[in-house]
Amino acid sequence: MSKRETLDSGVDNSGGDSGSSDGNPVVAALRYFDPGTPGFIGRMLRLLRLGCLVVAFFLCVGSVVVWRAKEPRWFVGHMLAQAEWDRVAMPVVGGLARDHPDEWRFHRMHALLLRRNDRIDEHLEVYDRAVEALPELWWPHSHRCFYRLLYVGADDVLADCDRSLELEPDWASLAYERRGVARAVLGDLDGSRADFEAALAAGEPPRYDSPRRQRELDRMRGWLRALEDGEQPIDDAELARLRSRYR
Repeated sequence: MSKRETLDSGVDNSGGDSGSSDGNPVVAALRYFDPGTPGFIGRMLRLLRLGCLVVAFFLCVGSVVVWRAKEPRWFVGHMLAQAEWDRVAMPVVGGLARDHPDEWRFHRMHALLLRRNDRIDEHLEVYDRAVEALPELWWPHSHRCFYRLLYVGADDVLADCDRSLELEPDWASLAYERRGVARAVLGDLDGSRADFEAALAAGEPPRYDSPRRQRELDRMRGWLRALEDGEQPIDDAELARLRSRYR
């Protein structure tokens, strides 16, 4: 064989090997990721862009699915409220109360956010909706009684206080305390005294007992001592302190 034939044969054999490699997907993939293959950087940049698009797509799909779920929305809203990012938290929690009116926790948090931003009328309307949606739950009745008393006046609040007790609350001491405050403001000092005594006798369920609650009980004992001395314990100054305490 001549030298030229040998060289030609070498070229032909090389071409044949290359064609065989191109037909093998494993070899092609290895060459694609081989830094020594020309155009490596460009290939990697195109691959990165494709990966970013895929990740963005699944994030969008995932966020839609997650945001439609109740608990993730509640977690976000609750964390925003705890951080006092109220402007962002209010539409999240308000949306939950609208979408799930049978859950008291959403109404309660929405009302709290509105109240501490001085949107008092809207805050009271939340309790109206909660009572309508949850007529057999004592919490909405008790809250509407107490916060209407603080921000509107004692007129027409006793029916809600009475109803909260009729529904056998799991925190009877709080329900009695709130009705006792309402009765004191209305001038029924004997009824107020009886309610405060009932509240202290009821005791605190373990899930609600806390140092804060113990301070509230000490405050109630002070009211009871004032009533025993024939004094009005819930005057305008005390109501102002309660409004500041429960913002």
